[in-house]
Amino acid sequence: MNSVDSRLDTWADKAYAFLLDFSKKHDDYMAEDVRQASTGYLPEPSSTRAWGGVFAKAARNNIIKRIGYRRVKNPNANCNASVWRTTLYHSILEDRAMNQKSKVLAFLLQGSSITSFAAFELMGITRISAHIHALKKEGHPIVREDIEAVNRYGKKTVIGRWKLDTDAEQQPRQSPLSFTAEVA
Repeated sequence: MNSVDSRLDTWADKAYAFLLDFSKKHDDYMAEDVRQASTGYLPEPSSTRAWGGVFAKAARNNIIKRIGYRRVKNPNANCNASVWRTTLYHSILEDRAMNQKSKVLAFLLQGSSITSFAAFELMGITRISAHIHALKKEGHPIVREDIEAVNRYGKKTVIGRWKLDTDAEQQPRQSPLSFTAEVA
């Protein structure tokens, strides 16, 4: 979050950036989940209602959509609140016509990063490294960064996370979400 702090001035800007990052990691959630996760990363707003504008902006920008209502977790509150779903990658993951390599590219083009575990969980891809290799050969500027993780035995380990190198010189390429037909 430190890199975000240097670019953003207002609490609302920081909260929106936090919500975008949260949406990349969570499918369905409520505002209270985001507020709780932001504790320690964002200063407290003057009112918890300030999050309403942040969620409204994300909905207007098609980052999230309301999928229903659920009772809030606060036992003192007797009400329901919106349940939100991220739209950042659902359309890609649910598209049965796209092959795995195209799904990986579309996912990365949306600004997301991915690990082999996430590729398996989200897309059922067991050999993401093969798709990354093929995409790199096609000229896509994909970089791997090593991140620390904890394995199932509680031991620290290093895993790879792939993302598009936004600093690399962009080469013209066709989006996996569109195609052009050649006319004979």
